[in-house]
Amino acid sequence: MLGAALIVTLMTVQAPPASWTSQPCESEVVTLWRELVEGGCRLQKVEDRLPLVLRLLRNTPYAARGHRFEAKVLARFFTRAHEKCVWYRPTDAKVVLPKQEVRCAQKLAKLERADKKKIDLPAPMEAFLLEGGLALIVDEMKRAVRGQRGAARMEILSSGEAWTLLFNEVEGETESSTIVTCDAQGEHCRVDFAG
Repeated sequence: MLGAALIVTLMTVQAPPASWTSQPCESEVVTLWRELVEGGCRLQKVEDRLPLVLRLLRNTPYAARGHRFEAKVLARFFTRAHEKCVWYRPTDAKVVLPKQEVRCAQKLAKLERADKKKIDLPAPMEAFLLEGGLALIVDEMKRAVRGQRGAARMEILSSGEAWTLLFNEVEGETESSTIVTCDAQGEHCRVDFAG
C-alpha cells in the first residue's frame, strides 16, 4: 500500500507543468502581432524606432508556428518572451503563413531596412538588449503597434565613442529613465536607472 502511494507521488512531481502541455497559450508578443495584422499592418508613427523591434515583430508569426531560427538571438528572444507559459516550441516542419501575414511581414522587413539606414545598432548591443532588456523591448513593440503610452519615449544617441539608448516614461508627476550605454562596437554595455 505504501509503495503505491509513493509511485503516485513521484508521478505527480514528475508531471510537466500545465504550460508545457498542448493547451493553447499565447504570449503578449503574439497578441501584438495579431493586433497588428487585424489593424491592417499599420504601425504607429514613433520617433527613433529600433529596427530590432520590427525584426522581432515580423518573425513572431513564424515563432508562433514553431519555426526553428538559425539566428540564436531570435531563438533566445522567443524562448524568453513569455509570461506564464511556454509558447515557442521549435519544430522542423515547414512554416507557411496566410497571405495577409506574409504581406505584413514583408512590409515590416521593408520598414526595418529603411530604419536600419537611420539607426543601425551594433549586433552585440542588440544581443545585450535582448538578454537584459526584455521588458524594454516588449514595451517598444507595444509602442510600435499600439502607440505611445502616456509620455513614454526613446532616444538613441551615438557619439562615435559610445551608443546610448534613453527610455523615458512619465507617469503622473513621476519621470523615470532607463539608460543603456555601450561602447562604439556595442560591447561592454551597462544599464543605469534615474528618476
